[in-house]
Amino acid sequence: GLFAAGSLTVANAAIARPGMVNYVEGNVTLNGQVLGANAIGSAEAGPGQVLETGMGKAEMLLTPGAFLRIGDNSAVKMITPSLTDTAVEVERGQANVEVDQIEKENRLEIVTNGITTTLEKNGVYQFEANPARLEVYDGEAVVRIGDRNVEVKKGKELLLAASAVNPKPRSFDRNQTGDLYAWSKLRSEYDAQASQASAQTIFVNNGGWYRSEERRVGK
Repeated sequence: GLFAAGSLTVANAAIARPGMVNYVEGNVTLNGQVLGANAIGSAEAGPGQVLETGMGKAEMLLTPGAFLRIGDNSAVKMITPSLTDTAVEVERGQANVEVDQIEKENRLEIVTNGITTTLEKNGVYQFEANPARLEVYDGEAVVRIGDRNVEVKKGKELLLAASAVNPKPRSFDRNQTGDLYAWSKLRSEYDAQASQASAQTIFVNNGGWYRSEERRVGK
């Protein structure tokens, strides 16, 4: 199943915008500007802006129901931060995308190595930049390689190479998860808890729960 049962409440969606930086730890920059804890919930990646980590991690909203999380030494570029057409490019390192809620009007695209992956269903997806590949822990994605669409389902991975003559997904061990996956799972649990906070708390505090959560994590 997905990392956590809780998806964002309607109240939370009111302040949740594509590209909003939800959480940072360690060395994180947005378009070259260092992001500290005070940027959480206010910094937003605009078109063409790059969210980048050194030794650090970051979480960014793609839509109110989808989170992108990047690990150490990673960079993602926002292509279009629109609710109906959300696209980011994984430039280096790795990115984990958790989709808790996807509407038919949402178009969620992740570009890696020049190849576009469209996320079709709720699930957990991991992208590596080098060598470029997609791993589907849960859900379903469609990868456009040349003039063909390749479906990648739960438990399958696909190398993202434009030169692939006959690209075929292959099985991978979903138990081999690694550091970013573990961190994403933990973040997902906190996001689910936070989304259950009352609408009043979220509106009055306008994102104050991010900071209280940080203390809870022991930052």
